[in-house]
Amino acid sequence: RASWVFRAGMADETEFQLAPALASSTHRIPVDLKLCEVLLNDDSTWPWVILVPRVPGAEEIHHLSVDDRGRLMEEIAMCSAAIEKAYDVDKINVGAIGCVCRQLHVHVLGRKVGDVVWPRPVWGATNPVKYEAAAAEAATRKIMLEIMLGIESMT
Repeated sequence: RASWVFRAGMADETEFQLAPALASSTHRIPVDLKLCEVLLNDDSTWPWVILVPRVPGAEEIHHLSVDDRGRLMEEIAMCSAAIEKAYDVDKINVGAIGCVCRQLHVHVLGRKVGDVVWPRPVWGATNPVKYEAAAAEAATRKIMLEIMLGIESMT
């Protein structure tokens, strides 16, 4: 886990910086999406990624350009498909809540019928079960490979 700095690619924008709250509770998934950083949430209860658009100052989806909103939806779909394939889940939950961390980020997580809080929402329902280092690396690699396969199938 670390704090990362990226260029937004727009001359009038400042540098993108991942919010400390996100950096401290995730593991980076090293996959090159056009808009978002992809992070593994440090809770092994569910397969759970967080997409963070590299747009400085964005706190809400409507703060993105029309093109970036479309790209965000494509990247959400890509990560949803990756989790579905990698973990054989029954349902994908997607949410952009942003009350704890205002930086725009979108949660994408897989659910199974009968999981510990099914069918209730997972947010705040349990204490996080942090990944052991090897398990975090394995989950990161598993999701990364599925995302890369999805990117390849689109080209």
